[in-house]
Amino acid sequence: MYRFIKRYKYVILTYLVLTVLTVFADLLIDSTKHDSKAVLASTTIPQILAAVATATPLATAVPILSPVPSPSVMPSASPDQILSKDKYKIAIVGDSMVETMGDNLDYLATALKEKYPDTEFEMYNYGVGSENVLEGSDRLVKSFAHDKRNYPPITVVKPDVIIVGSWAYNPPAEYDKNVHWNYLAGIINKSKEISGKVYVLAEVAPLEDDFGKGPKGVNWPSELVAFHIQKIVELMQNARHLPNALGVSLIDVYSQTTQENSLYGKTEYVDASDHIHPSVLGHTITAETIRDTIVLE
Repeated sequence: MYRFIKRYKYVILTYLVLTVLTVFADLLIDSTKHDSKAVLASTTIPQILAAVATATPLATAVPILSPVPSPSVMPSASPDQILSKDKYKIAIVGDSMVETMGDNLDYLATALKEKYPDTEFEMYNYGVGSENVLEGSDRLVKSFAHDKRNYPPITVVKPDVIIVGSWAYNPPAEYDKNVHWNYLAGIINKSKEISGKVYVLAEVAPLEDDFGKGPKGVNWPSELVAFHIQKIVELMQNARHLPNALGVSLIDVYSQTTQENSLYGKTEYVDASDHIHPSVLGHTITAETIRDTIVLE
């Protein structure tokens, strides 16, 4: 009995306090017929205690409960627990910035497995180096054969997710950013007819200094480099603004890889052998940004 009282002393005290308040409420109601001060003055402690013994507790009184077991906290649902499918098909189209992700989009496959360990992913890399957006516009409707990769048209594959690269690194010979905008918009709109999940990828930011230099680089004169990287930045802005105009989502790696207060990139995200394509770190941040942006249902 002692342990019971000790364990529930606060509940019992609360119960008694609320009961006393009930008694006072009844006494105050009676005061409407008599002078309230007189009623309170004439009420003695024994009367209050006697009333407490016979009073009905308030409906809001805290009941004395049996011992409550320790609460169990349910883990919050993680994405891999709520996916509706066991397998997803993901396709990416673009230039060499996509091609260098690996034949099976290896960096992205690794990142996705970290988040969705029990889900299977079928990956399609439709990237081709040195290709511009005009040449890439047929990618969705024609069969694809490049190096070790042989795929049906994307219209046949019907991916769950289509990611459209910027094609910013390969401006057409007759440069016109409005032409790039229109062709890229056409690819995005066609992708929307194939898949309900379409994203635009703004890739790693280009370097301002040393762009293209290295044993595997283009090693252009500085004047040509300056002209070319300016085009890349302009076309990258097309890729970053088109998603909002067309109602799709942006995968913005570009803004994560620029220098502070600059339109140009950080060296750690660029391959030192050519100072153009993503380094391992560049591919890793690209894959993780894709993984964290796309929504699988």
